[in-house]
Amino acid sequence: MDSAGDRKTDIVGIIPVHEGSVLYLKRSQDEKLFPDKWCIPSGHMKEWESESDAAYREFIEETGIRSISKTDIKFMQNFNYSVNMGGKKLDLKIALFYAELNGTISVKLCDEHTDCRFINIKHLTAEENLGVLPKLRGLPSMPDKSEFTEIDLYIIEKFIKGIDILCNGNTQQLSKQRMH
Repeated sequence: MDSAGDRKTDIVGIIPVHEGSVLYLKRSQDEKLFPDKWCIPSGHMKEWESESDAAYREFIEETGIRSISKTDIKFMQNFNYSVNMGGKKLDLKIALFYAELNGTISVKLCDEHTDCRFINIKHLTAEENLGVLPKLRGLPSMPDKSEFTEIDLYIIEKFIKGIDILCNGNTQQLSKQRMH
């Protein structure tokens, strides 16, 4: 997928990181797009919203986490992504953000999601580990690659691998180097 042009953003998403793990939400079976799949907190941008306002609103609506402010959300990149929905190609412009969560986190899911899980970045970014390594080490079961939305697999490949430095406790340096 190539970088996004001047067209309006359709979807905003946040990669929420807490102690070296990314928060993923499992979409309800009733959702039209990617039912029963794991994804980062994301959603549609309203016409009057800025990308950061929409990302913040969606994050609060989907997770119930209010321990971050709008200024804690850092813009990463816009990108275009095409998905098939009901046999039709849907071209989306996506704005991706990053937020570091601190302290004790309590998630309150909305009706769009049925479960949530923090997944360690090192487990997410090691291709051979998706769905295998956590089970071998006795950790909570991690979703198999087929259980993520195709957009989230793209995000893992292109963006979360760049956040892997967080596992080394170097978050301040990352914020200054990679975020806009």
